[in-house]
Amino acid sequence: MTTVDNADNLERTLGKLEGRVEEQGALLHQLHADMNAGFQQVNSRIDKLMVAMLAIGGGMMAAMLGIIAALVVLIVQNG
Repeated sequence: MTTVDNADNLERTLGKLEGRVEEQGALLHQLHADMNAGFQQVNSRIDKLMVAMLAIGGGMMAAMLGIIAALVVLIVQNG
């Protein structure tokens, strides 16, 4: 009887371990999916920041060109 009980305990233990491994695998897949979604959100934010930086840089460039044009006109008129 002891051998049968040990075999049953071993089978139950192995079954529990197998279930835990499958559960961990499912959690790992879920974690991977969550990370991918998070990275997509981060990429979206970075894209928006890049557009904002390009807009600010373009505005500054246009402002500098306007100042240079005004200085050139001022120099030509006075001198």
